[in-house]
Amino acid sequence: MPPRATKSSSFWQIGERGSIGLPPGWGKSAPSTQTAPPVTEAPAHTEAYLTIRWASALPVRQAMVLQQFGKHGLDDARAQALLREDPAEHVIEIAGFPTTMMTQGARRMEAELLASTEILFKGRKPLRPASVSVPEHGMHLMATLRFSRMAEIGEDGLLLVSGRTGPMEFSQKFPVREMLYEGKIAI
Repeated sequence: MPPRATKSSSFWQIGERGSIGLPPGWGKSAPSTQTAPPVTEAPAHTEAYLTIRWASALPVRQAMVLQQFGKHGLDDARAQALLREDPAEHVIEIAGFPTTMMTQGARRMEAELLASTEILFKGRKPLRPASVSVPEHGMHLMATLRFSRMAEIGEDGLLLVSGRTGPMEFSQKFPVREMLYEGKIAI
C-alpha cells in the first residue's frame, strides 16, 4: 500500500518534470507511487468563499460600536450620536479575496471593482460604486465599496450585488424582506 499524506504533512512539492510529489522523506522505497499525472495547461476551477456585508446597516454599525466602546458601548453618548445619524451612503464590504488569485495588485483590483460592481433592484437603474478601497496586506483581502444612498425601496424584491475582479466573479442576492431591522430596511 502506498504511503499516505497526513494532516501533519501540509505541503506538496512540485517535481522537476511538472508533476506533484509527496513531501520529502515519504515513500522512498516506492518511487512509482509518489507522483501524480503531469500538470496540464487546462484552467482549474477554484472556489473562494467571500463574505459580503452591508457595513452601513444599523445592526452592523451597532456591532462596530460595541467592539469600539465595549459591552456597554450602546449607552455611550458618542456611540448614540454615531448611531442616530443615517449614513449618507451605502457601504458594502466584501471580505475573503485570496491574494493567491488576486495577482493584479490592490490598485488594479480597486479599478476593476469600481468598473464592474453594481447593485441591482427591479425597476431601478443599476447603482455603481462611487469609490472602492482595498488594503494591500494580508492573505485575504477585503474591499470596501461606497455607493450613493438609494431612495426608499419597498420590502418586496431582491437586491443583487455583483461584480468581478481578476479571475473572480461574484453575485449575491439579498431578499429585502429579510433585511428589516426595527421596522426599517437596514442597508
